[in-house]
Order: sequence, then C-alpha cells, then structure tokens
Amino acid sequence: MNKSIKNALFDAWQYLKKHNIESYKIDSEILLSFVLRREKEYLISHDDEILNDSHMKSFYALLKKRSSNQPIAQIIGKKEFWGCDFFVNRSTLIPRPESETLIEEILKLFPNKDERLIFADFGAGTGCLGISLLNEYKNSKCFFVEKSLNAMKMIKKNAKNISQRAIFLHQSWHNIVIKQKLDFIISNPPYIPLQTNLMDDVIKFEPHGALFAKNNGLKCYQDILQIASKFLKKNGYLIFEIDKNYEFIRVPINFQVIKIESDLLSLKRVMILRIP
Repeated sequence: MNKSIKNALFDAWQYLKKHNIESYKIDSEILLSFVLRREKEYLISHDDEILNDSHMKSFYALLKKRSSNQPIAQIIGKKEFWGCDFFVNRSTLIPRPESETLIEEILKLFPNKDERLIFADFGAGTGCLGISLLNEYKNSKCFFVEKSLNAMKMIKKNAKNISQRAIFLHQSWHNIVIKQKLDFIISNPPYIPLQTNLMDDVIKFEPHGALFAKNNGLKCYQDILQIASKFLKKNGYLIFEIDKNYEFIRVPINFQVIKIESDLLSLKRVMILRIP
C-alpha cells in the first residue's frame, strides 16, 4: 500500500525510534529527501503527495541501514562541511562541524585571501580541510597526503573543481617528498586512545585507522612533529585538531605553541604551533 509523504515519515519515525535512533525525525527527513531528490522543505509543502512503489522500497531500505546505526552520511554518500558537500565512504572519516574551527583559525592567520599560499593536509581523509581552504584562497595550492587508496579516491573526487591546484600524495607522511617550503601544515590526525568506547555508528562504520592512535592517542602528533620542520618555511605554522589529551603532546624545542582554540561547544579543538 502506497503512502503519503506525511504518513511515510510518521511510520519512519516510529521505526527508527523503536531502534533507539535519537535523531529519528531529522534522519527520516534526510533519507526521504534523498530518495525523492528534493529539499527537505518539499516534504512539508507536499506532505499529501503519494509515494510510488519505487520510492517506498528505496526509503525503507535506507531506513533499515540507519536502524543498524550506519551513519546518515555513509548512507547517502555525502556530508556537508564549510558550506560544501563532500563525498564519503567507509574508508574516510566523516567530516565533523567542530573541525570547521581549524578553517576559522587559518582565516585569522592569513586574512588576505588573495595570498599565494602553499600548504599541506596531512592524513587528508575526504580532503575537506584542504579543499575548503583552496575554495577560500583561490591563488593557493595544497599537497593532500593520504595513505589509504580508497580515501585518496574520495579526495580526488571531492577536489574535482580545484584539481589544478591540488597535488595528491598517496603515501604515509613518513615517506613524502615535498620540494617546496610550506606556509603551513594542517592535520586532523587519529588521536583517540586505543580501547576507547565510542558510539556504535562510529566504531562499527568509520575507519579505525583514522580514529585511533597508540601512546594514549598521541603517536600521530609526535610523528608529525618530528618531520614537520623540514617542510615548513621560517615562521611556518602547524595546525592540529586536538582533544582533551593535547596537554600531553611533547612539543619539540624548534616549535612554539602560539594558540589553543576552543570550538563552539567550548572544547579545546585547535593547537597552533609555529617555527620561529
């Protein structure tokens, strides 16, 4: 039996609520909008519209995925970040809104958007950080460093409109060669301590290599700090995403900690270091 948009959404709410999905209302709307290829506002203005069999089957198939805690971004294959949609897959960390704090801090460091910056995104994932910055700084270029081949494919897909200013390095940051000196390096490295308990939608569906790090979550910070100085210009910056363990990062003597910045939830989120 076909249903109206209004009734299909109501049934979806009950179904996801039964499976303990707290965001059952917004998730149902996102999934139905995706199936219909319409904006969410359309669901309100056309709530009496009858869905056809194809739409109903597709909608319920997506609801089943969400009921297993698969993240919405993976189900629809994209996630909004800094005003743009980024393609994601199970090899990439899903962009988080709190990571936009890194972009905000770069804009403060380099207020002239016409500046010709050369920078790198270490452990780029979807490429959301580097690509967002290239969208802001139209004369700049970025080295995207990513060891996962599947993640690198996503970066290239996301960077389609700025590919002429992107250099893709499918390598570990330990092995890269960058012959130009960089104005800054930006990185959201794995920083969650091993054995940390996370929500099901994260632990079951997102890549553990992009989440967890040895040495109580600090290993990737230490690895990058050991090599970053050889890539950076004098007075060049290293900008990390951090969490509550940031106080235990051992900063080499050739770096100064310039700033620790919090996100919108007042959690420490960004560490800015500089080579004097």
